[in-house]
Amino acid sequence: LTGSCALRGLAKLRRNDAKSPDDFSSASSSNDLLRYEDVLHVIAIPNYKEDVATLRRTIATLAQQRDASTQLVVVLAMEARDPLARATAQTLRKEFSHQFRGMHCTLHTLRSGEVAGKSSNENWAVRCAKRRYCDELGVRSDRIVVTTCDADTYFHASHFAALSAAYCSASSKQRRRTFWQACTQFYPNCDKVPTLCSVRYALLSVGFLGQMSNPLHYRLPFAVYSLALDLAVEAHYWDPSVIPEDWHMFLRCFYATRGGVKVDPIFLPVGCECVVDTSATKTIGACYDQAKRWQWGAIDVGYIAARTRDAPVQRQLAVALAAQEHHLLYPLMWIVLAAAPWLVEGWATGWRFRLWVGFFVANFVLLNVLDHCYR
Repeated sequence: LTGSCALRGLAKLRRNDAKSPDDFSSASSSNDLLRYEDVLHVIAIPNYKEDVATLRRTIATLAQQRDASTQLVVVLAMEARDPLARATAQTLRKEFSHQFRGMHCTLHTLRSGEVAGKSSNENWAVRCAKRRYCDELGVRSDRIVVTTCDADTYFHASHFAALSAAYCSASSKQRRRTFWQACTQFYPNCDKVPTLCSVRYALLSVGFLGQMSNPLHYRLPFAVYSLALDLAVEAHYWDPSVIPEDWHMFLRCFYATRGGVKVDPIFLPVGCECVVDTSATKTIGACYDQAKRWQWGAIDVGYIAARTRDAPVQRQLAVALAAQEHHLLYPLMWIVLAAAPWLVEGWATGWRFRLWVGFFVANFVLLNVLDHCYR
């Protein structure tokens, strides 16, 4: 089912890729006087001891956006404990600041009860941006969209045009109840990692595209996503005391609105780099560490259980099942399927074994076709 939906997603990606940013701006509409050019994008880029070249590549894709000079504000969300933070920010601001409406650096100092990581960094950076643009410069908060991304993110040239169009085309209530998610994929440097890692990243890329394209799937944000500043304020921003970030922020908004938020897909690719180390063995180890770090998101299953009474039953059940599917079923699924003939008596021979082999061959072929088309 995911593979079939990924084919549908690929068709949508191709249609949107063929459009220019002008096509998105001209197609936008509004029923409450919010114009396309009124939307202001605040892009928070959390980073710690990140290489300048990596950040430069990410910011360069932002500078290529059609409305970068009038609608994009870049916030380098840095840590005060990073000894090179100020120098890195100064270098990048000197190179790019003239290409954006604004470019800032925030230095987050860890406080008691906070955990070092993306969530606490974003919490501080977005609060600073809100103070600067809303409280000091008088920009209306309902016109601001916050996007958070990794330091190694590659945006499509039409990404923010499509996001602006989606935002101003929604009703005022929908804007405060929606996350926007592009199709995250890991192809920018996929050819530089060992085959074992490449297969993992291909599965992640194709699988996420299939999930975004599946109308029956309960969508959740992943890595690079956007939401209205008003929604972030309503949820009291990002939680600085946790490691998981994307799902946890969604859940904070979910419970702040009594289960009223949803994730809408933007069918444009957004690239994130695979982790790479100095050798194949170390790269595989780094890839495993990344997977283990992501699995820390399983603590959100407990968070959902602890807030059972904070949302209607049907919505609570839907988000609980989605979390368990991702964190409990997906990690076990392929292990159980691979071992199935030897776990069930009589399945290692005969028609059942041939069916099992056919299933894996069909999935392997479909994955390769989808991976090739997506690349």
